[in-house]
Amino acid sequence: MASNAFQQAVLLFQQGRPADAEKCLLPYLQRNPRDPDALHLGAILAQETGRPQRAVTLIGKAIAAAPRSAAPYDVLASALHELGRHREALAACDKAIALDPRFAEAFVNRGNVLLALGQAEEAVTSHDRAIAIAPGFAEAHFNRALALAAVGRAEEALGACERAVQLQPNLREAHFTRGTLLFDRKMYQDALTCFAHVLALKPDHAEAHYNIGNVCLARHEYETAIGSYGRAIGFKPDHAGALLNRGVAQFELGRYDAALASYNATLKLVPDRPFLYGDAFQVELTLCQWTDFPAKHRILSERIARGEKVCDPFTSLSVLDDPALQLKAAAIYAAEKYAGPMLPLPRREPGDKIRLGYFSADFRQHPVADLIVELLERHDRDRFHVTGFAFGPDTTDDTTRRVAAAVDEFIDIRALSDADTVALARERRIDIAVDLGGYTKHARPGIFAGRAAPAQVSYIGFLGTMGVETTDYLIADRTLVPDAEVPHYAEKIIRLPSYQANPRERPVASVPVTRRSFGLPDTGFVFCCFNNTFKILPDTFARWVRIVRQVPGSVLWLYASNPTAADNLRAIATGLGLEPERLILAGRVERSAYLARLGLADLFLDTAPYNAGTTASDALWMGVPVLTLPGRTFASRMAASVLTAMAMPDLIADTPEEYEQIALTLATDADKHAVVKHRLAENRATARLFDTQRFARDIETAYGMAMDRYRSGLEPDHIVVPD
Repeated sequence: MASNAFQQAVLLFQQGRPADAEKCLLPYLQRNPRDPDALHLGAILAQETGRPQRAVTLIGKAIAAAPRSAAPYDVLASALHELGRHREALAACDKAIALDPRFAEAFVNRGNVLLALGQAEEAVTSHDRAIAIAPGFAEAHFNRALALAAVGRAEEALGACERAVQLQPNLREAHFTRGTLLFDRKMYQDALTCFAHVLALKPDHAEAHYNIGNVCLARHEYETAIGSYGRAIGFKPDHAGALLNRGVAQFELGRYDAALASYNATLKLVPDRPFLYGDAFQVELTLCQWTDFPAKHRILSERIARGEKVCDPFTSLSVLDDPALQLKAAAIYAAEKYAGPMLPLPRREPGDKIRLGYFSADFRQHPVADLIVELLERHDRDRFHVTGFAFGPDTTDDTTRRVAAAVDEFIDIRALSDADTVALARERRIDIAVDLGGYTKHARPGIFAGRAAPAQVSYIGFLGTMGVETTDYLIADRTLVPDAEVPHYAEKIIRLPSYQANPRERPVASVPVTRRSFGLPDTGFVFCCFNNTFKILPDTFARWVRIVRQVPGSVLWLYASNPTAADNLRAIATGLGLEPERLILAGRVERSAYLARLGLADLFLDTAPYNAGTTASDALWMGVPVLTLPGRTFASRMAASVLTAMAMPDLIADTPEEYEQIALTLATDADKHAVVKHRLAENRATARLFDTQRFARDIETAYGMAMDRYRSGLEPDHIVVPD
């Protein structure tokens, strides 16, 4: 009878019913407490049901009863490994192998323990020993793949996974690991096939659903990604990665309330998740949700000062007017995200032409492309060969086509990894790599961390320091980076006479526009700001409301990117004493219509510390004065740079009080407002801001000076292009 109970337990275990097998075995063990086979099976069942400490206890008794048997030591090693007692586990593996030198499973176990100890190369060797003993052992090939991946031998790891699934097609974790390796190589469709295999074998595999979501997120298929993350969360409600990335996809779709809920749910699970505090704060700013703003601002500043991973560099631009903290935030972020190995770039002599490479996710209808496209067209082709490296969303529009026609070569690198892109840039002998994205959405700083070119330059996409040594130069002007702030930038500063590239023409809608068509009153002064809502901070908004309340009949006209922001702004304005009808909120329209409606405004009120950039030059082009209050940081001095290039320095306030006074003067003195408008109209044709040809020559001079230093064997240094 006892023997039958033991055999029944074995049968239940073989049927994949470890809990039932353990119930059947327990009475037998009570009657036969020294049976080594029963103790061995009991230890395996305890391991299978998630109780490694009981497994250690039982297998210890089995070893005491049969000390010359190798198999129990292998079980002991597995249990100790699961408990994190890796050195003891390694000793148990070695004992099993000493007793049976051809024990393939023990070599696999030993490889896994070595990997946990950080000895990945030794782990590969151990798995190789297992495969030499048992070439058809699928688990050995799979675990070898894990060790190979750990030492960066991704191609071999893929091959090992493929061999594992050939030998054992239902080995789902091999399919899963192969999918993750393919994902890392941007082979997204093949990765999806692997994860589909996993789900066919185990439909409730939360990590497979999560990784399918990651593939869809990488392909900008946000709706599908949200569905996959939802399924992962359904099977594993505390899946922090799925909650976080669902928030990312929701944010990309403009579902900011949902994104904030996802981020906050993640923070409850993982309060110290790197950079998530800042991500949630950024969404709150986008929603104009300013609850506890002073405390959160203080916490952000203090945590950056302590060197914590609290926010990405872009968020620091939004809320901090401290270039030293922005430098630290960027350095912390770069060290966490982009600190991989960099292959040395051998010195080489430039050819007859300087080969420029412009890298951007925004070669489409986007402010960066709107500013840069005419510069690309006007580069001197006798001196420069220009290549556009495009990535980001799969969008082809009229702007994309114009950019592609403006450069000598236009290369889509979306399917290439950062490392492969670096190799391509080196193969193309790019002399100067220009990063038009920095740390903005869809940007790829990893390309520059890997050193794509001898000289690497940050320009126009990210308004601050990259915080790394591999970005050699930051293009600016004297307004953007005063002498006193230069130490707070990791790059050497290229100072142009003026910073912002601009086209000579902008596509303004030809259909006549009226105030009434945009909900504006027929009469009265129109204060406006069409900056994104995340740039509007509580102090700035309160200042605007004070200004408007002092000008009878005036209105405040803002762009609201989402309904929640609109509702919040209305409620806050009412709380500050502004009549509801005097706050008018606009939505998104296509660019030519946006420019046309912008011309209806009387004065553009700038935000701080993150200024208007393209929007400021758009307003000036349409004859709308821009009033700004510069701070200390690059982003907080952007509008001042634009106004200086427009020869309108009197619109740059020195203090908050002067900002309010200038606004009130222009709104209440029609003659002074008319004079400013007249000067704008005159300056548009003569000032530097819209002189694209002049700007092209200035930036080309800077590129030439940077390459002269490189040719001379000199390190990068500050460059000043003469006026």
